[in-house]
Amino acid sequence: MKYIHYPILLLAFMLGCNLFIACDDDDAGGQPVIHCVRLTDPTKTDSTFTDVHPGSMIVVIGENLTDVKKVFINDQQISFNTNYGTSTNLILTIPADLKLTGAHPELTGELRIETSHGTAVYALHVLSPAPYITRVATTFPVETGTPLRVFGGNFYEIERIYFTTAEEDIENAPVAVEVKEYTVNNDFDQITFNAPAGLIEKGSLVIDCYTADAFTPFRRSALPPVINRISSMMPITGTTVTILGQNFMDIASITMGNRQADLSTMEVSEENDRITFTMPRAPQGTCTLAVTTMGGTAEVSGFYPSENVVLNYDNIGYFVWGGQAASITADGSAAPYFSDGACYRLAGEIPAWNWWWGQLQNTAVWDIDAAFLPADTPTADLFLQFECYVAMDYDEGPVFRFYLKGNEGHNLTNYRPVSDFTGKMEVGQWMQCSIPLSSLVDEATWGDFQRRDGSELAIQMTNPTGNGPFNLEFYFDNFRVVTKK
Repeated sequence: MKYIHYPILLLAFMLGCNLFIACDDDDAGGQPVIHCVRLTDPTKTDSTFTDVHPGSMIVVIGENLTDVKKVFINDQQISFNTNYGTSTNLILTIPADLKLTGAHPELTGELRIETSHGTAVYALHVLSPAPYITRVATTFPVETGTPLRVFGGNFYEIERIYFTTAEEDIENAPVAVEVKEYTVNNDFDQITFNAPAGLIEKGSLVIDCYTADAFTPFRRSALPPVINRISSMMPITGTTVTILGQNFMDIASITMGNRQADLSTMEVSEENDRITFTMPRAPQGTCTLAVTTMGGTAEVSGFYPSENVVLNYDNIGYFVWGGQAASITADGSAAPYFSDGACYRLAGEIPAWNWWWGQLQNTAVWDIDAAFLPADTPTADLFLQFECYVAMDYDEGPVFRFYLKGNEGHNLTNYRPVSDFTGKMEVGQWMQCSIPLSSLVDEATWGDFQRRDGSELAIQMTNPTGNGPFNLEFYFDNFRVVTKK
């Protein structure tokens, strides 16, 4: 239910209808009574109700509602404005942070108005937030008695849990079988029960709460897997890859084109929504990453886009000059421990107020084939993506500056590398980073940028602050231009 707030119009309406009665009216000393609660919209005077959402503004209709001392909802005292009250009306706002009877059933679900001449009580139910389901954990196939765990949130005031053969239009769906016994945890975000007899083969599981319903697809056999996110689309060989999704049960294979993950390196979360595995040798070109389970196969295209690489310090592009820089091929004994051939390091001690410290001035190869990146692709849709390893954490102060093809007038400065996957600087591991290409180029399309003279991909680090000195150690590899996934 949505509520429209019209306190000023309401007061005018009350005045026009002679409803606004002074607080010292003759009938002000009788026993206070609440007849109903309605919306503040004066055009909806017949819209009375006993259910209301937190944060809503309501009008209490009654008698002898003068000289109000205190107002309580769910046994909690709330504030009110005496200017919004008469002997027959009182405007209130339900606090957004009110404790609700859904989470606190020991509270009394009522509105209580205490005056100098008595107390009025009205049954009022402040609604809990609507429930939602994120996933169902179980073993397959689901048989009678098989334990199920439903994850989600706001599992308050459950009225019924049932299965239906319908997969949409749940409101009018018939009940196939009902769950009679279940347990809700203390955080109201998990429900556990055993599969009832007569379970449907395919349909939906419905959690019917007082406020609203929530439902999710259900099968007695395994649901197909779903991939939502991958820690990197071009992970370094030997590093840990993380996949987030759903229904990762009984995994048969993880393939990447002509490569296959060693499942002995794989770990799956108890909730079957997270996979980690060790990245094998790189596939030969852009491919599809596929996770096959007992329920089917989930795929992500555009994995390992080597055709989009513009600089990898091996066979595509090269380092030209710069201070504090060195070529590194990881051997497992020291940071970065793993690398795809050569990568470049930027390391040393940077003092405070230093505007010229470390540089990686590189020549990149920008002529990506149109089959992998069409020339008419808007630069607003593209990203300069790369792998970065931060060996040491450091405080605010040092920042990177990027620019391309000598276009120093359109540079990105004050950059600190953070993971696309977590949004944080992941210290001690390779992470995928992305910079919007539009923050580095003037051109509107990729083809226009390709026609620009120059080949430079420049990275500089400075410390434009009084903080420091800092010991720093960074590694970079596999710069590519992609449409971010």
